[in-house]
Amino acid sequence: MKKIKFIPPVLVILALAFIVTGCGKLQNENSSVKNNNADSMPSGQNDKTQKQEGIKEAGDQKRYEVKLAGTRIDLQNINSLMPGNVTLAFKLFGLDAKEFVPKDLKITNEKPLHLLVVRDDLTGYQHLHPDYVDERWTVATEIPQSGKYYLYVDIEPVNENPTVLRLPVVIGEPTQKKKFPSISKNFSETLGDLKVMLDVATPIKAKELTKLNFKLTQNNNPVTKIEPYLGSFGHVVALSHTNPDYFEHAHPATQAKPMDGSVKFKAEFPVNGMYTIFAQFNINGQVKTFPITIEVASGNEAQKGQDDDHM
Repeated sequence: MKKIKFIPPVLVILALAFIVTGCGKLQNENSSVKNNNADSMPSGQNDKTQKQEGIKEAGDQKRYEVKLAGTRIDLQNINSLMPGNVTLAFKLFGLDAKEFVPKDLKITNEKPLHLLVVRDDLTGYQHLHPDYVDERWTVATEIPQSGKYYLYVDIEPVNENPTVLRLPVVIGEPTQKKKFPSISKNFSETLGDLKVMLDVATPIKAKELTKLNFKLTQNNNPVTKIEPYLGSFGHVVALSHTNPDYFEHAHPATQAKPMDGSVKFKAEFPVNGMYTIFAQFNINGQVKTFPITIEVASGNEAQKGQDDDHM
């Protein structure tokens, strides 16, 4: 008969404690993994302890972590919007499902809420500022073409980190024959007698802070009447052609009134690929939008020639 070795009770208790502690640690690690994947859930269902949307400072550039809106945006008539004169009216909710009214949002760039509307082929860009009317954030605009659009709601809640919520919506019918903009020739865009050229001193590479110098001319002369728009001398939003969650919103490093037609920004692009930059300036009392399409290189890959029109 095999003799059973006696194990002291103290050792048994210590062993059990070690096992329980290890299981608890494993459970906590699994919980962390689940929380990191919480973005796949509708935002209104996320636990309040979910990691809030981050914001990365890069000089005068801020990168917001864009979140799919889920249940955080309740857009009125979302399934019946048609092109033409459109009223966008929506309720807005926090991580804890509490409705955001004006007192729940900080004023940033002179407004509590910035609404960016763009079609999924990066055409028809609009920068709007809804008012709080009849218990909804409301703005009237014109959407000339049918298509799938992204609504980016840029906010800084009082009790949350700054965030951008993205809501896809089809207006009329989905986009037909989607075609993204080509690389802008000479990195420039012309509107009438106004021209904006993006001057970059070095090739644009992903994950590197890049200086963007926009040179504004009118009839080939530097624009001297650049006025503040929403508290600064320009605004830049850059959107990726491949991932609608890549969103760069930059404000100029230029603090003094630019008399030479040059407005400088800083930006950092998260990955390589095609981007369209929507640069907005208040010129002679009118806000103008200049879309410029670039290609961002990865690693040591060189930026394609500025004269390449990508035809």
